[in-house]
Amino acid sequence: MEKAEISAEAIGCLLLVGGSSKLTALEREIRGRWPSPHILPPEDAEWAIAKGAAILAANPGKYRLAESIGLRLDDNQFHAILPAGTPLSEATNSLHFGLVEDSRTASFIFERAKMNSLQSTQIGELHAEALGFSDEVIEMKSRITEDLIFEATACSDKRRRPSQSYQYSELRWMYELPHIPQGGERR
Repeated sequence: MEKAEISAEAIGCLLLVGGSSKLTALEREIRGRWPSPHILPPEDAEWAIAKGAAILAANPGKYRLAESIGLRLDDNQFHAILPAGTPLSEATNSLHFGLVEDSRTASFIFERAKMNSLQSTQIGELHAEALGFSDEVIEMKSRITEDLIFEATACSDKRRRPSQSYQYSELRWMYELPHIPQGGERR
């Protein structure tokens, strides 16, 4: 709950799975911590996890970003480059920027913002060498790897030497389950 940043009051239902869900001491402990939620024990505890794994193997869901990853712009606005809800399969981006002053470095300040939040938190910086020309184009490429790590590089069209890459591994994710009607077949 702490890592997901939700309170006990936000939990309305607990779904118990696996053999340990039959333990009376576990149920007593759960009821002591969360007196209000509805508790759903599985009908066949030993098979609940195996059945769920088999259904998900046949009908996989999608990982989606649970927060936006973006840049803090010069006007102090947050610009999402990978908005919350972006599926992992579509988490790539290429943006082009110009220098606003005669500078030898283009600096990118990365931030993350919770879903539906106006506040963002800085998570790191990336600096790319530039020649300081007003017509210089800086390309920033970003993606999320299969290991769920945000990666970004930037390069000036005048230098053609990419910056060191920036990586961030503390992303928050949600898993979107596929809709599976009764009977287990996918629509």
